[in-house]
Amino acid sequence: MKCPGCGNELASTFLGSTLVEVCSNCGGIWFDEAELIKVITDDPASMNMVDQVQHSQATEISHIHRRCPKCECVMSSYHYAYKSAILLDGCDQCGGIFVDQGELTDIESFRLQELQPDAKGQAAMLLAEFVAESHDRRERAMMFARSALIRKRTGVPSFSKWLYSDDAGVTQ
Repeated sequence: MKCPGCGNELASTFLGSTLVEVCSNCGGIWFDEAELIKVITDDPASMNMVDQVQHSQATEISHIHRRCPKCECVMSSYHYAYKSAILLDGCDQCGGIFVDQGELTDIESFRLQELQPDAKGQAAMLLAEFVAESHDRRERAMMFARSALIRKRTGVPSFSKWLYSDDAGVTQ
């Protein structure tokens, strides 16, 4: 199979437990249908292995008119997870995906960033929880104060006096 990135031959290699095709020239990786998802979910540590290999030349990346190495149709470009800056090429016919050198590392970084909120986000969440708890405590204190004031004005004993009194109304 020919590399969609530079046209050189792709060589089969294992990425974790998944057999993928890698270009020794530009460092691009071809994933058959569902293989990229398998590598990302089942063996994310292996994603950095291929990107660490030195490749013979740095190629300028152009996503225009890349052809699928399997069925030779023109592939579509799309952003990983729809909102990242990582641009992948996918074949609409066979479902394969071509990833340029360094993009697996970018995908892993993006996933870690999405899974772990940043420090500002964590601080905002903690502050929101604190404000909610403070508001709840203040509301309970106000309710208690109101009920105590009503009891004082009406002469109705507190709930605890009712618990510890006998039927005659005499406390023990």
